Amino acid sequence: MHAPNLFNAIPVLVLDDDSFMLGIMRNMLTDLGVSRIRTESRPQEGLLTLNMRLPRQLVICDINMPDMNGVEVIRHLAQNNYAGAVVMLSGEDDSTLKIIAKCGQDHHLRMLGALEKPIDPQGLSGFLHSLLEPDVGKDEARIVAWPAVVPEGVGVAQTVFDAHALMRTLGGKPELRARMLDTFKIHARQRASDLEACVSNGEIQRASHIAYNLKAVARNVGAMHLGTVCQAFEAAGKAGDLAACQRMSGQLVESVRMTLGAMPRA
Repeated sequence: MHAPNLFNAIPVLVLDDDSFMLGIMRNMLTDLGVSRIRTESRPQEGLLTLNMRLPRQLVICDINMPDMNGVEVIRHLAQNNYAGAVVMLSGEDDSTLKIIAKCGQDHHLRMLGALEKPIDPQGLSGFLHSLLEPDVGKDEARIVAWPAVVPEGVGVAQTVFDAHALMRTLGGKPELRARMLDTFKIHARQRASDLEACVSNGEIQRASHIAYNLKAVARNVGAMHLGTVCQAFEAAGKAGDLAACQRMSGQLVESVRMTLGAMPRA
């Protein structure tokens, strides 16, 4: 990826309650040439930093956050006459993303579209280019999905570690990739432990949200099988199926162990 100088002056605010995803987004934006980046896990605090009247700026916002979700962020921006552009960020399905993008347009916001998790850097670059075109975002918003690249004959769900995905996320920077993997190993163990504790306490909605976040970051670093297990756990949690969550929590912990064993050592 090359860093076009025209992105240097664009302020970008990224809102996501997952710290690891914020790190991924910061690395991607920096690699694309963006220098004015703010990342915030507490949306209310991040929104206070915005100059609402500035037209050439971008808010990238996760939809599924516990304290202030994406729809609430959209409403806040609309109520304060935000003049910049918005890109939604989510692991939800296309239909949900389109509904929320339409909600933003109905509030007269400039909705460029949505990035599905895991994040495609080329899609992110496309939205930055769109920000420089004044008419983009006034019609139907685009949904940009991750283009999965896996070894021939192997399904993405069965791939324990896909180095192609990690390369796509971080580019040709071995030191950055090694540092990100080391951070992910700590992050994944902690999130799996948090999930187990939530299930033990019967907090399956919170456990489902942990699985939702871990699903996205796992796939961004190439942990495809873990992402699939997280997706199944997330669905069970949303359905309120405590028995299924109890059964799958052990599977998820085992998938984390297997994934970390398959990842290269720094």
